[in-house]
Amino acid sequence: MPIWTCRHAPAAVEGICYGRSNVPLTVAAGPASELVIERLGDAKMSAIWSSPMARARDLATQISLRLGVPMQVDARLSEIDFGLWEGLPFSEIERRDRARFLRWQANWEVLPAPGGESLHQLQDRVEAWYKGRQTEFEGLSVLVVSHAGVIRSLRAHMTGTLFEDELRSEVPYLVPECLDAGRVALGSLRRLSVNPVV
Repeated sequence: MPIWTCRHAPAAVEGICYGRSNVPLTVAAGPASELVIERLGDAKMSAIWSSPMARARDLATQISLRLGVPMQVDARLSEIDFGLWEGLPFSEIERRDRARFLRWQANWEVLPAPGGESLHQLQDRVEAWYKGRQTEFEGLSVLVVSHAGVIRSLRAHMTGTLFEDELRSEVPYLVPECLDAGRVALGSLRRLSVNPVV
């Protein structure tokens, strides 16, 4: 039951706290989907699942249309929720909420942002999604278009690595990765011009 993952295109913003917020991207969904499909090579997808965040959902939609395979969206594949800090510059968060921000910086692996969720909560919902679909996915190749936090959670669950170790590992943008028997990331085949997409 191969599960493939793919992270959305890079965001065209810096210094902003975003998880659930929609942000402009450096590559539009159309050309980004062409690159992902090229990098999938001969791998045949049976279904696509996506986060509801626009940066993942729009890419998944384009891949689904080009491959002619069904797509479904599940909120459990969303990026971590930063609560009251969503969409704010980190400099503004530190100015407005310095004490909590410094405490979170020192303990971000266990503490949630105010009104947000912790990494353990992220892990729990991603694992619940996978376990709830495990039987349905038997014999299928499924592509999950999502975010770094979700992909790290799936890596840890499926390959037996520690989530704490995965937090220090790279999740490249627009690179399909197979989690069937260990991790196999496909290398870049070509580069796209990078222009902000609003």
